[in-house]
Amino acid sequence: MHEEAVRTNPWIGKRLKQDIYNHHGFQLLPAFTILHPQHIRLLKIHGIELTENDVFPAEQNDCSPDSEYAQAVERMVAQMRDIFQEIRYSKKIPLADIRKEMIPVIHQGSEPSNLFGLLSSLQVKDDYIYRHHIGVAMIATLIGRWLHMQESELLQLSTAALLHDVGKIRIPQEILNNPDKLTEEEFEIMKKHTLFGYELIKGTVGTSHRQALVALQHHERMDGRGYPFGLKQDKIDFFSRIVMVADVFHAMTSNRVYRTPSPFYRILKEIGRNAFGVFDAKIVHVFLNKIMESLVGREVMLTDGRKGRIVMINSFDPTHPLVRVEEHFLDLSKNADAGIDRILI
Repeated sequence: MHEEAVRTNPWIGKRLKQDIYNHHGFQLLPAFTILHPQHIRLLKIHGIELTENDVFPAEQNDCSPDSEYAQAVERMVAQMRDIFQEIRYSKKIPLADIRKEMIPVIHQGSEPSNLFGLLSSLQVKDDYIYRHHIGVAMIATLIGRWLHMQESELLQLSTAALLHDVGKIRIPQEILNNPDKLTEEEFEIMKKHTLFGYELIKGTVGTSHRQALVALQHHERMDGRGYPFGLKQDKIDFFSRIVMVADVFHAMTSNRVYRTPSPFYRILKEIGRNAFGVFDAKIVHVFLNKIMESLVGREVMLTDGRKGRIVMINSFDPTHPLVRVEEHFLDLSKNADAGIDRILI
């Protein structure tokens, strides 16, 4: 293909609706890739011509039930359900299927411009356990990108995050779905999911020790008050520290059998409050600043019922930005009566 034809290709700047495979069945590009000239050249080499049915506008990232992102989430939730069923019967994790079917979509979905639409899709229905794995994987991958991890590390981190709670497959359903506070005995059983997950991942060919450690350590805390071993500081793997933040954030923003989602600003404030002691301060600092930066220009619902639009982030206090409400500007760092309740996609 001549260079001029590449530059003027009508699909440049559009997003792919689905994964693109070559004639031998190898994936060339994952769904939701924003097409650039190098992608068009790659497809041409493999004799693949796109049509208008293969793409959609890059700015179209809503989370309505018919959106491409919502449909992708539903496919992954169904895949996660099938994976759990397979693990129950085989006692093995289908790692090849996870790498081929799920990790590419998670990597594409973890772009900052997609985050809130995808999180909304992950929250709106049941199947919390399956959606939680996907949500944590996307958030952890996004944090990894913000920390400038290499692609090989991101692949490990994404896989580890997707499987972080896999040990819950051996926890009785009546405990997992209990709408009431767990008894001390039930909580002791629940805590064993970290050990079960570690064993499952360690017993799967192709996984790494770090991925198994994430399943084991994601409920540990920097001050030693976590479980199962009460580890502190550097005794906790860096991947595990990333996943513990992603795990708490997604859990707090989700509908669960025993709790409704917390207001958005309270979640960020709670994570920020725990930056020293509970979580890794570096990870929390990057997470909060990048999350809030990604919200500039977005419409939000405030806790007092008013709608506004974030116009500026305070670098010293990122969870309290400057918000425009109608014709007025409201500095949330100086207003104790209002905060961000939720993001309006």
